[in-house]
Amino acid sequence: MLGNRKHYPLPGRLFRHGTNFCFMISFKDFILSDCEKLAFIELINKEISYSQKIEEMICENRTKNRKHCFLLQKELKLNEM
Repeated sequence: MLGNRKHYPLPGRLFRHGTNFCFMISFKDFILSDCEKLAFIELINKEISYSQKIEEMICENRTKNRKHCFLLQKELKLNEM
């Protein structure tokens, strides 16, 4: 999370070195706009859901009644300024 970035987008170096980040977000100011708040809340809710699903896959991988997953994909979402 980067704050007080004015009109600047996420730095390119984050894309090149940030393959292990769950998310990256850049805010225009220290105080979030309504649009930024909604986007951030949606992002956090999705991350919580993803984390819960991964935890379930890891913790229940040896039980007989486990879910048999055949696909795992992390979502790529890009929002333009």
